[in-house]
This record gives sequence, structure tokens and C-alpha cells, in this order.
Amino acid sequence: MTKQRSQPVVISLLLLLVGLGSAIYILIGIVTAFAPQLFRDIRGVPSGNQIPSVLELAAAIACVFYGLVGIWSIHEIRQKSQTAILLVQSLAALNIIFGFFRFPLGLFLVLLNLLALVLARSNTVKSWATK
Repeated sequence: MTKQRSQPVVISLLLLLVGLGSAIYILIGIVTAFAPQLFRDIRGVPSGNQIPSVLELAAAIACVFYGLVGIWSIHEIRQKSQTAILLVQSLAALNIIFGFFRFPLGLFLVLLNLLALVLARSNTVKSWATK
């Protein structure tokens, strides 16, 4: 019989936030690559062309990559990797900075990443990762 590892609620919340963010980034990347006119309407750019520009394609690839990094981080955090926790803290800080450029919708992004940053820097996470 295998011994089950129990993880604190803080770790579960952190994994949930990272997973949710990863899924959203992958979805945004796929939509940007295959239906760029949806985001052009949001930005106020006329949506005459159905083919993504080079910049939109690069943004789509970056979003999918960012989502895959989040999924890898979930796996590594479950393995108690301190490097992955540091990576989550760094990415949350970057998301907070870039969220300020996307007001008013960026405010929601800033608040979620502040929550992730607080959870990742908590003493519970630090003690759990060092066991």
C-alpha cells in the first residue's frame, strides 16, 4: 500500500490558481492564433483580415508557452520543488507588473496574482517544501 501525501490547503489553492491561469493562457493563445479577429475587436482595431499577423502569432505562441510553464510548475510544486515555487513567485510578480498596463481588466489579474504571490510566500508553503 502506498503512503498518500497530504498537502496543506494553501498548496491546493496555489495549485488551483496556477492551473486556472495556465488554462486561460493556453486558451487565449489558441484563440489568438486561430481567431485573431476576436481580440482585434476588443482592442479597437478593424477586423478585416482573418489571418493573424506576425505579432499576434508570436503573442499566441508566448501565451501557450506560458501556460505550459504553469502546468510544469504544478507538477514540480507537487514534488515539493523550491525552484518551482520561486518560479511561480517570479511569474506572479511579472503578471502584477503587466496587469497594470491593462486597466480596468488588468485589476482582476493583479488581484489574483497578488493572492498567488501571498500564498507562494507563506510560511506554510516554505515549511511544506522543505520537508
